[in-house]
Amino acid sequence: MRYDSSLMPLTIYRYHRADCKVHTLGLDARSKRLYRDCDCWIWITGRTAKNELWARQSTKLRDWAAAEALRLRLDKEGQDDAVHGPLLSECVARYLESRGDALNDRVVKRYRLLLGRLQAFAESRGAWRIQELTVDMLEDFRMHGLPTGLKPSTRRTAMMGLGAFLRVAHRRGWLPTSLADRLDPVHVEYEPGEPFEPAEVERILAAATGTIRLLIELMLATGMRVSDAVKYHPANAGRDESGVWVYPFTMTKRRRTAKPKKIEAYLPEPLKLAIDGCEWLSPKLPFWPAEITDRYAVGIYVYDEMKKIGKLARVSNCRPHRCRDTAAVRWLLSDVSVSDVSRLLGHSSVATTEAHYLRWIPQRQTRLAGIVAKTLKNPVDG
Repeated sequence: MRYDSSLMPLTIYRYHRADCKVHTLGLDARSKRLYRDCDCWIWITGRTAKNELWARQSTKLRDWAAAEALRLRLDKEGQDDAVHGPLLSECVARYLESRGDALNDRVVKRYRLLLGRLQAFAESRGAWRIQELTVDMLEDFRMHGLPTGLKPSTRRTAMMGLGAFLRVAHRRGWLPTSLADRLDPVHVEYEPGEPFEPAEVERILAAATGTIRLLIELMLATGMRVSDAVKYHPANAGRDESGVWVYPFTMTKRRRTAKPKKIEAYLPEPLKLAIDGCEWLSPKLPFWPAEITDRYAVGIYVYDEMKKIGKLARVSNCRPHRCRDTAAVRWLLSDVSVSDVSRLLGHSSVATTEAHYLRWIPQRQTRLAGIVAKTLKNPVDG
């Protein structure tokens, strides 16, 4: 009967040369395989405890004791994998490799940094395998494994990235349970929008020139994020029934699993015509420099340009997103409803708009204060 080596436990054996003396000793096949008094190469075959197949592979060893030590180590690793799962370092490497096609290099680097910190934190507590992770350890990592002084929003983003890794680990069978669902979420308060003052806008536009000035005007007029504004193409804008210029576009910023969200931006005609006739930064798009190919890199380019402009205009914290904040507050001060402002900004809900911008509307606060005062004067009988 012929044995199937793929069903055997992990076993080492000699693979003898034709001129080996073992062939002159009259031994049976099994004894030849286990013969030790020669220097022929030692091979390994069978399955480890975690069902990993070693199908007749050379150990690249001649010493029997060394080969036996290798067999024991592989079998022990297999037992550890079966009990505690694969090494955390292996899971991190495989996760990053699997995400390479879906995420850009900048995000992959951020994941690599985060998961590297997790691995170092776990190993400092004696946890080398992924199934040795516990909820307590992950909660401790959130408090002590991340750099001190992080903003709550940054800490929340990091823990969301950790949760994504843990969910994939559960889906792929590395973890028996979904630890991500057992972690307490990081609650953060929205940071309020920080619009430019009218005088600051005037100084910024006076300091800016050429195409960059038109890009700033576009963000101020439409509330578009810089990632969307740099992709603006005049050919996609058209007039609606009332004659207003409308630019439909798909928002760049979204969750990876979310459906693309299409919204509309409304452009003043003088701005639309000025962009049509300006000097484009590349043959394809007016605001995208020809030498830049990555959307994050172009965002950094605009950020750096605005920092230079802010220095000339004596405006601190002069950055692209404040143009979006300025547009939102301008609309609210002009009595545009919160729901309409939310739609113009492409927010997922009105609550997001309220959390960011209502504190900047004194009329809203005055009205609410009046309602409360009236209620206190005329209490409703219980």
